[in-house]
Amino acid sequence: AKVNAAGGGDMDDDDDDADNSGDLEGGEADLSDFDISDEESSGAEGEAEVEVFSVDFDVEDGDVEVDRIEIVASSSTSSLEDNPWDFFDVVYVWDADGNELASMDVDERDAWDDVDVTGSADQHNLVLNGLDFVVREDDQAEMTVGFDIASNIDTADLAQDFDFSIAEDGIRARDSEGIDHYIPSSESSTVD
Repeated sequence: AKVNAAGGGDMDDDDDDADNSGDLEGGEADLSDFDISDEESSGAEGEAEVEVFSVDFDVEDGDVEVDRIEIVASSSTSSLEDNPWDFFDVVYVWDADGNELASMDVDERDAWDDVDVTGSADQHNLVLNGLDFVVREDDQAEMTVGFDIASNIDTADLAQDFDFSIAEDGIRARDSEGIDHYIPSSESSTVD
């Protein structure tokens, strides 16, 4: 199996952000300038912690704590196996410094939600909660999503590709006023 847009990019080690822990400050926050980008290598069968895509957005007018991300996976070849749990073992979310924010076993059917999309390939969504990722006012939130690729993929299905995106309102963050904010306002562009 091939994970399009997987792996390899540098994580930003020059992060000069404020301390990303503790109480939230400021007022009602604003999330803007959402962007999704693919990483630049392909994951191979059995490869661990393959970086697939990154997301970033600006946080203004107050601190936020990102606590949820919803990832959309779409298979691109309908004649091959299209169940992502047959291709991926674990999903990870890391911050810009490479710190793990969340991970989840995804090699079982019950980890994924089906999404009906008329005239489209099958879509499956993953929801990771409890990220507890604090982003300070006037900083940019940066997260990278990666997977452990299964080591037992059927040979006939190795040519399957998956495209990834973030669901509409798929990232939830709460500000110091207790207000939930969601981004992006529509399903993000797909990285493949």
